[in-house]
Amino acid sequence: AVVGERRTWTALALRRPLSRAVSPRFHWQPFRRGLAGQAGVGVAGSPEKRSDVDGEASEIDLLPLPQRIFSALRLREFSDEELRARFEEADSDKSGGLDSEELLEVVRSAHSGLLVGKRLVLHAERTSEEAIQSLDTDGDGHVSFDDFRAGIIRLAQQTDSRMWPYAGSMLASGMSVGIITPAMPMLVQTLGLSQAEYGYVVSAFGLSKLLANLPAGVAADVRGRRAVMVFGLLVIGCSSAVIGMASSLEHLILARFLTGTGASFMMAGATSAVADISTPLNRARTITPVMNGFSAGYVLGPALGGCMIGAFGLSPTVFGVGGLFFVNAFATRLLTWETRPSSVAAKQADGTMAAVRQTFA
Repeated sequence: AVVGERRTWTALALRRPLSRAVSPRFHWQPFRRGLAGQAGVGVAGSPEKRSDVDGEASEIDLLPLPQRIFSALRLREFSDEELRARFEEADSDKSGGLDSEELLEVVRSAHSGLLVGKRLVLHAERTSEEAIQSLDTDGDGHVSFDDFRAGIIRLAQQTDSRMWPYAGSMLASGMSVGIITPAMPMLVQTLGLSQAEYGYVVSAFGLSKLLANLPAGVAADVRGRRAVMVFGLLVIGCSSAVIGMASSLEHLILARFLTGTGASFMMAGATSAVADISTPLNRARTITPVMNGFSAGYVLGPALGGCMIGAFGLSPTVFGVGGLFFVNAFATRLLTWETRPSSVAAKQADGTMAAVRQTFA
């Protein structure tokens, strides 16, 4: 609905896909943003895209309310000292309470580099109104510091539902890795490897994971969490194909080396993304389902792998696992959003490399 010059968020959400329908070509990103906007679903994403065209979405528009509030108030530690300082900064008239106009000005000032014009006004109005409704416990239109602190802590303690696609991806990954476990002794026996040579194959995984951990962490800062996670899944999928075609010790060592490398990139992307969408008050509860997803999959995988090998044979099972990793990579790319702000990529990468140099200096 449109009242005067003010368009409601619903009207903008319905208008967004139509404004992109000028081109006959299908573009996935606008389609996904428009679909998420109509469904009212908050999606993971970093407020990096500046939008100065009415109807052109910035990813910050689609973030859940807690992330929009935390971003506007620049909250990081959620300590009493930080909350008091942010409250006093927002309380421009020094009345001891916040109203919608003061919160609107806070949001508008904090996000003016990301949005301009009517989009900024609508975003600030929407966020400030929702923040007042969430923080104002007595309904008088003003938020005291006690209400502010209690409301912010409550929002910061809530787990973010955006973790579940990552947990699902890790569950599928753990299961796929576990399926390969009963296949390895059979491959060793088929190739006629000695116990010492089998030890080399097992050690290749740990060695590659050790060597790839640092590059994976740097890549997650520079290239983004989702890209690194998808890359790791694709590498593990390729390693499964190498295992299926292996005809010598060298092939198996190469395959396990690739598996360890892919696992490092996958874990670096997943854990970094979960850290991005969590707060110090809910980080343990947010990351636990993701890590438990991989563990649960790894427990179920060997039993499933034994059944698959018995039913379909060794090679079809191994190649099937590779296909599962490629499907998982596609699903991860489809269902998750990048969570790391690209504007701090260089800064984070420089900090990571400085820490590396200091460690080995």
